[in-house]
Amino acid sequence: MDNYHILDVDSRDERCQIGTGVKVIVKEICGLYHPIDMQKLEKEQRDDVLRQLCLMRVKLRQLSRITGISYGTNNRAKSGPRENRPRDPFHA
Repeated sequence: MDNYHILDVDSRDERCQIGTGVKVIVKEICGLYHPIDMQKLEKEQRDDVLRQLCLMRVKLRQLSRITGISYGTNNRAKSGPRENRPRDPFHA
């Protein structure tokens, strides 16, 4: 019986509170009630909102979890439009 560990519930509660704050910010920026609805926005509008959130220091993985938009898509949106991104010398 000594091999069982009790999970720390407080750390999960803190993460939920942080996620709630980001949900409020998403609601204020794009006027959506549920952050998951960002998937329905036009690509340019969605990327602008994601860029704004990144400038507010919201982590990409947190955005992925809350919005349901993949980490890769969030990362590309953070980088800006394709023509503004630096070229990869290995795939030129």
